[in-house]
Amino acid sequence: MLKRIITGAGIVIVTAAFFLFRAFFDETIIFTSTYYSVTTKVTVGSFLFDLFILGMAMISTYEYVRAFSGKPVVGDSVSEEFKGKLITSEKVIVMCYPVAVYMAFTFKGLGWAFGAMLATFLCLLSLLVFNHEKITLESIGMSLFAMVYPSTILISLLVLNRTSTSIGPLLLPFAISPFADTFAYFVGSTVRGKKLCPSISPKKTISGGIGGLVGGVVASLLVYFIFIERGEYVSTMWVEILMFALAGLLGAILTEFGDLVESVIKRKLGIKDMGNILPGHGGMSDRIDGLTFTAPAVAFVFAIIIPFLK
Repeated sequence: MLKRIITGAGIVIVTAAFFLFRAFFDETIIFTSTYYSVTTKVTVGSFLFDLFILGMAMISTYEYVRAFSGKPVVGDSVSEEFKGKLITSEKVIVMCYPVAVYMAFTFKGLGWAFGAMLATFLCLLSLLVFNHEKITLESIGMSLFAMVYPSTILISLLVLNRTSTSIGPLLLPFAISPFADTFAYFVGSTVRGKKLCPSISPKKTISGGIGGLVGGVVASLLVYFIFIERGEYVSTMWVEILMFALAGLLGAILTEFGDLVESVIKRKLGIKDMGNILPGHGGMSDRIDGLTFTAPAVAFVFAIIIPFLK
């Protein structure tokens, strides 16, 4: 437990540092980036935050590549059906994918990122011709999975980083997910009761799930009252509060769902953790499973719906 707390504190400190960089390193660097046909200047802080997101994506992608290659965390053993599935060329393409897509997004915008995505997918599929003796359809499928989850989904954080005028919307996924996890853990441990999904995650309880929903709402409202200027999104304050409360509730639901998805993946792989880079928490994938599902919903609301309504 102590190891988990220390690691958790380290995660908070590192994340907070990048948010501070993003908020205060506002010097414009030499390139511009185009989003929704609008050219914007990129600051040092936002560029550093892009690298932070890229780091999470690359570590998580590596964990999946390792698991799909039959090289699990020490102490675990991957199911026989996954051993030796990915060949070297597949691993290289999968690991290059987040770098190519994220850098294209950072320097050139969403259109170039989509082009990099397609180009990498085509490179992977070309192995069916150029390395057909070793490649299998199963390994291609697992490679595509490792490229989409979580790297492609986390692009939503890049969108929030670029389109948010204030730090609030970008902070929301990072606040909702850990608050939901923490409230779920303490409420579930205290109240206990009926299991939520015993066949997937035996330790999760319905009471913990409800606690997680409360935690998500609390986190969202804290972000609103601390970081959001009143009337920034809706002229009526109470409507704005309701909007953020609903965002917290939705984010908490997606956080819990993401956690269950990760549990099923690990069960199918036959492993306990996706990695050991975060002592007490497992791998990067174990830590950002809720964030991966929460971020797209927040990005959709704040980067697409609200600007459209305005």
